[in-house]
Amino acid sequence: MLCLDTKNQVIKRQAVFQGTLNSCPAQPREIIKVALTTPTARVVIAHNHPSGDVTPSKKDVEFTKRLQLACELMGLPLLDSFIIGVNDYFSFAEQGVLNCNTDS
Repeated sequence: MLCLDTKNQVIKRQAVFQGTLNSCPAQPREIIKVALTTPTARVVIAHNHPSGDVTPSKKDVEFTKRLQLACELMGLPLLDSFIIGVNDYFSFAEQGVLNCNTDS
């Protein structure tokens, strides 16, 4: 995850979870906990797909939407969620799956 200041400059970069071969038991509370221990204005998260296919799974979409809601409740905008592949990436914000309102 990346914790950003009010000018969207990175103030902290931290791995929050490490997955197994085909899953990662991430929880929004752990991401928010890291953000709240730093003067964070906004958050960006990313994870990789070892297969190289950056197409989000149903669980990826569900988790991102759940995290966005949790962050909104805490007054902490989730700017983007990325899936990183070997030669490509998927941005939830660029694809319109995530509303990245920077005015928050």
